[in-house]
Amino acid sequence: MQVNSIQKNEQKGTFPTILKSTAVGCLAGYAAKYMLPLTDEEMDNEYKETVKLIRTHTNKTKSKYLDEIKNIPNKTLAQDTFVKMLDVTKEEGLNSTQKAFKMKNIVKKAKLSESDSAQLSFMLKNINSKAKALTGRYIKAYEGVLKQNRPLSWLLVPGAVIGFSVGLAKNIIKSES
Repeated sequence: MQVNSIQKNEQKGTFPTILKSTAVGCLAGYAAKYMLPLTDEEMDNEYKETVKLIRTHTNKTKSKYLDEIKNIPNKTLAQDTFVKMLDVTKEEGLNSTQKAFKMKNIVKKAKLSESDSAQLSFMLKNINSKAKALTGRYIKAYEGVLKQNRPLSWLLVPGAVIGFSVGLAKNIIKSES
């Protein structure tokens, strides 16, 4: 009687490999929904108006900070200069260059000491960094909402097709070698 050896390295089947790669492609498509940047269509007039509203809200936050400093009964020279500088930003009819020049004159007239100058610098950096951080958080949250509303099928199906193709190609290459 003749005995045939059994091949232990015989392929078990191609379906699991294709299924896994298709699932990975689907996951990549799902991740792309949130990772891709906003398109021009998504950044329409509604987006621009919302960002403008967010910046308006941020300016209100700056005003609250300014009001807190205004309500201090015995202000330091730096705090007083800070209030005067921010009052210039609310003036109508001046462009940004004129406002900056006027603010520079306010600082010159105040004749701040080194410590007062450092305090004024800290207050300006503080208010700007808080406003920038708040604006960034709100805009990022709004962009997340826009990304959440994207249709999933437009990203999931191409991801699945690419994953299926990669799995199929892998099985073809494996079977030929």
